[in-house]
Amino acid sequence: AGYASRGYVMQNVISFWSSVFLLRSEVVKQLSSVMASFL
Repeated sequence: AGYASRGYVMQNVISFWSSVFLLRSEVVKQLSSVMASFL
């Protein structure tokens, strides 16, 4: 039971960080397009 819950937590952590990285790349794209429009 402990092992299964640990694997579940690891899955949640991995999905959380992957969504954070996706979000960050989206923000970077938006920022770079905004900067390009200013330049």
